[in-house]
Amino acid sequence: GVGAFSGELEHWHHDEFRLFFDGGDGQAYGSSLVTFTVDTHETVQQLELGAFGVYRPTTQ
Repeated sequence: GVGAFSGELEHWHHDEFRLFFDGGDGQAYGSSLVTFTVDTHETVQQLELGAFGVYRPTTQ
């Protein structure tokens, strides 16, 4: 659903996607490049969101 920084992903190049923000605070930015880093099991290890920083999943 629509959140503060949610949107649609469009494949850009290799592991890079363009995120088109669809609502909330993200609309002010229009779009941002997003890069996924995955391990050998294709599990996301981190997500680079340009000016927004790097995010890593936490395990509980």
